[in-house]
Amino acid sequence: GVEGRDVEVHCYDRFEATASECDKAAAQGLPGLYPGQDTLPLVRRFLGAGSRRVAFHKGSVDRAVCPGRPVALQVDDVCKRAPAFLCALRTFSPAWVPGRTVVVLMDFLYFQKHPDDRGLRFQYEFVTSRSSVFSELWRSPATSAVAFRYEGGLDVDNLARSEYKALSERATGGRRRS
Repeated sequence: GVEGRDVEVHCYDRFEATASECDKAAAQGLPGLYPGQDTLPLVRRFLGAGSRRVAFHKGSVDRAVCPGRPVALQVDDVCKRAPAFLCALRTFSPAWVPGRTVVVLMDFLYFQKHPDDRGLRFQYEFVTSRSSVFSELWRSPATSAVAFRYEGGLDVDNLARSEYKALSERATGGRRRS
């Protein structure tokens, strides 16, 4: 990783509760969350004094802007499908440091819980077809999360349209998500 104390932490999220997130929160003992609620104040409260070291970026991934400094750790808990995943890669991967950046994909194996929705396989197909670019470091025994070290060599901007189409077809079995 990261040396020194000038570590920047950036958190990108829509910070808006969905109905399913409200249900999950209630099951975890946090009742009173409602769909559409701005969750950023809650996040700041839960983080306490630690939130002062975090730059929060509210909005969708397609509007995110990379801070421009090298990224040591990237945790992705939103990009389950091709468009969002490729958008995040185009935005953040130029700041990844070969051999040093760790990328944690929280939904990497999410497709296993939803085998009928083949569109959820894109992230898995993309990463596993690039074993020289991503080295697996850790796999959660209880969730869909997998951590990888970025080894270098990813050129998302020049991802050929034909390769994108082939990956999408392999991930979806040739079907489009309606």
